[in-house]
Amino acid sequence: MSPSGPTFYKDPAIAVVCSFLACGLGHVYVGEYAKGFVLMAAYALAWMLTTVLVGFLLVPVLWVYGLWSAHRAAMAHNERLSAGA
Repeated sequence: MSPSGPTFYKDPAIAVVCSFLACGLGHVYVGEYAKGFVLMAAYALAWMLTTVLVGFLLVPVLWVYGLWSAHRAAMAHNERLSAGA
């Protein structure tokens, strides 16, 4: 057990499902809280921008990016644990 507590592997599929449910939630699951909350705020802002039509482009882009990035973050987290870092 490390000084900061136990660390666990994160399932990339669960990270993607979390991000599917709420943009940024997959990053929170992996432990990247700042990136997750920034994505949540950007996604909310993009929804607000749908009133001026810009959001209709930003919402799907942010959502897909959140899915892809959460999967990559979970994989990177697991690689760090495997390497013992």
